[in-house]
This record gives sequence, C-alpha cells and structure tokens, in this order.
Amino acid sequence: MAGGGGRNEDDPIADINVTPLVDVVLVVLIIFMITAPMLYQSTIDVNLPKADSGQQSEKSTLTFVVTKDGALTWDKTKVSWEELPGKLKALGSAAAQKTAIITADKSTPHGTVVRLMDILRTSGVTKVGITVEGQGK
Repeated sequence: MAGGGGRNEDDPIADINVTPLVDVVLVVLIIFMITAPMLYQSTIDVNLPKADSGQQSEKSTLTFVVTKDGALTWDKTKVSWEELPGKLKALGSAAAQKTAIITADKSTPHGTVVRLMDILRTSGVTKVGITVEGQGK
C-alpha cells in the first residue's frame, strides 16, 4: 500500500476536477466581454449621409444624435434644447478636452445641426466631429 493514501481500489472516485469547468467559464466570459458592446449600440433610427472621406472617430462621452424631427439625444438620453447648455456648462473645463460627435439624419435641417454646434462652441467644446456612413470603396 505504498502511496495509496488509505483508499481502496473498489472505492468510487469522489473528487471533482474543477479545472475544465473554470476553463470553460473563462472562455464564455471572454466571449461575452467581446460581444456585449455590440449589443448596446444606439437604437435611434438615423439615416446617415454618405461620404468618401469619412474616418474612424474616437470614443467620446459627448455623443449627440439629432433626428430628422429635431429631437436631441445625448449619450442615449433625451435632452431638451433648452437644458443642453446648462448640462454642458456643468462639465466645466473637462468639456473643452473632449470631442463632440454629432450624428444627424440626412433629412435633418442644416440649421438644427448648426444650432447644436453653436451650443457646443459657446459651452467650451471646440472639437466637433460629424458622423457619416462610408461609401464602401
């Protein structure tokens, strides 16, 4: 009985090896971490204009969506045009360091987008990007 550990050969194995379980759980966790951001993209229906010169933009906390009827959304939260300047001013000097990304429907009047850009500029946001849909060269 050298090294038998006091176990009989007829006794059932009662130990559970959790290493394969941990491996599977970690792989599933990684898959969820990769796919989760794709599930939570903007659900506002916006028909973007097309442009050949579009570039990838950086992620920004100042993400605005203007629908064709003029409704304004900031980071997936509806915001009225009247309360927007106050909310931007509350960011203080941090707003000047960020880039505002504007996504507007191609049917949105030009004046509505300019109004948003003007509010951003007067609130201290100097870097503004406009989202377009690539032509797919």
